[in-house]
Amino acid sequence: MNGLVENPNKRLIIPLLVGVCSTHTPNTWGFFTIMEILEKICFKCGEKKPISEFYKHPKTADGYLNKCKDCAKQDQKENYFVRSQDDNWMAKERLRNREKYKKNPHRESQQKTRKMFPFGSNVKRMLKSRGIDCANKEAHHWNYNELRSIILLSRKAHRRIHNYIKINREDKFIYTLDGLKLDTKDKTKEYYESILSKYNDINDKIEFVDF
Repeated sequence: MNGLVENPNKRLIIPLLVGVCSTHTPNTWGFFTIMEILEKICFKCGEKKPISEFYKHPKTADGYLNKCKDCAKQDQKENYFVRSQDDNWMAKERLRNREKYKKNPHRESQQKTRKMFPFGSNVKRMLKSRGIDCANKEAHHWNYNELRSIILLSRKAHRRIHNYIKINREDKFIYTLDGLKLDTKDKTKEYYESILSKYNDINDKIEFVDF
């Protein structure tokens, strides 16, 4: 059911979504009391999911896409496969990616980090050859003095952790933003777990893999 809330001062009519989901909390926006949506049903897979599982979109009534992230990603993969059959489209896509890489503000820093370990791009291949499952995981070096010791993380968890650490390329250790050196597995595990505990949508466990 949709209702309308009227601003008595500016005479603006703003749609208010009522009964979009069963779980909600009150929130205040300007002169209005509205309901903050915590769950939503994906129109494609039909599943009810937390609102964090939907991408934000400024032109929808509730500010989120009507299909969940998983369905959106699947659609993107299928669309890419279809378009990739077109040679002209692929040529433009390669050019676009090259230009995007040139504009990456972290490119120089990433290149310096890669030079710190010679077999960087082959880590997952080496792990697979030892029977270690790396599906949907990324290899994170917790200490660049220990190149054969890594932590396998989801992409989301990997990005979150990198928001809270700094790499010292002189001593090859990782530091917290407060300057604490993470020179042991115990320190690293405790710090990383404290980071990931802030996010309800991340369930990664901090486990070290030595190979």
